[in-house]
Amino acid sequence: MSAIKATYVGMDLGTFKTSVASSGGYRDVMQTAVGWPKDHFARTYTRQAFETQRQNALAEYFVLYREDFLYDEVELNETGLRHLDWIVRRMNQIGAPIKIEPTGKAELDELRRLKVIDSIVKLAGDPNRVQSGTTRAEGLRSEDITTIGSRFYSTGTGFGSGGGGGGVGGYGR
Repeated sequence: MSAIKATYVGMDLGTFKTSVASSGGYRDVMQTAVGWPKDHFARTYTRQAFETQRQNALAEYFVLYREDFLYDEVELNETGLRHLDWIVRRMNQIGAPIKIEPTGKAELDELRRLKVIDSIVKLAGDPNRVQSGTTRAEGLRSEDITTIGSRFYSTGTGFGSGGGGGGVGGYGR
């Protein structure tokens, strides 16, 4: 008997567009039934607002988190190296700075910054864009990640069915 391979599907239901992606590589964007505003000014300002949101979302990808580094080390781990490669390949698309999440240890933060600059120069990027800082988005604390992960796996679907909850945030806060 052959093993059954699951296909995962993700959807982002937006006001004007819906994005669909599958683990099999299928991706598509389609217009949502709500539609666009009819008057010129509303359309213009809606497009500007969406472009601002898009630029802000892209900038969030330019943050190297503590989890991208080996614990208390200067070196990036395997995931961090892939993340940095992704950043360098997209540096010409957006002018956002590359931020390195601070550890609270000034010497380690500076050594990480210098290491990332060195890596960027080797990958043909602009070292002047590297700075210490974190994302604009609120992150999850480690105990929140564990709680959410256990609820995801305990429900069997990951969507909060079966009394497992849904939503993020509010755990222990």
